[in-house]
Amino acid sequence: MAEKRIHRLKYKAFYQILQDEDETLKTITFDCQKNQPLPKLPDQSAYFSRQFNFYHFAIVEGNSKAQLNKENVYSYYWTEINQKKGGNEIISAVYHYLQQTIFQEQIKILRVVCDGCSAQNKNTGMVAMLGKWLCCEAPRHIKKVEIIYPVVGHSFIPPDRVFAKIEKTIRKKEVVTSPTEYVSVLEENATVTDLSKIALYDWKKGYENIIKPTTSSFHEDQTFLTRTKTENILVRGRYTTKAK
Repeated sequence: MAEKRIHRLKYKAFYQILQDEDETLKTITFDCQKNQPLPKLPDQSAYFSRQFNFYHFAIVEGNSKAQLNKENVYSYYWTEINQKKGGNEIISAVYHYLQQTIFQEQIKILRVVCDGCSAQNKNTGMVAMLGKWLCCEAPRHIKKVEIIYPVVGHSFIPPDRVFAKIEKTIRKKEVVTSPTEYVSVLEENATVTDLSKIALYDWKKGYENIIKPTTSSFHEDQTFLTRTKTENILVRGRYTTKAK
């Protein structure tokens, strides 16, 4: 009972963080939608055919109370024919978003909320990219980046609402034979970018001479990157849940 109560307190604390409203804080959340098959057919012939996956990665601006529209939802799409669905693709998409975004002068903190998938989000590459951006490219008024990972089993974040709307539309389509049909659905809900049209970087190779290799995945539930007076980036982690 005690463990259950502690778990409830932890996920309530996470949702409280996700609801924070502060003019000096900008919150973004991101996640990948489940893979969509191509072609999508109503009969069993698709089962015996060679299908490939359509990938969709969404970034949402604002806290959990924000309205979802094309002005604050940014979608990146690609297929497994074009690119993998790995850390370099996800990190490069977030990097592209940060480069294209205008941050108002009152913003002091960027809060990043994402799930704890080590292959895509919760890895040294994401931390290195955010550190590079904060050090070299972020507006001078942004002093800190916070990375928050949800409590395991309670990871409902704004992109899930976007995915629910998209999947509701897709379910009505019995046949989908082209990626453009999926893209048209995304365009109804978000500002859309083709991942093949942006620069993709090998982030692991980029930081291997700067960051010491880790022996295992890190287990911090929160990571903080702070710009210091000496123009360095201080990185700290915090445990709020038991490491698996």
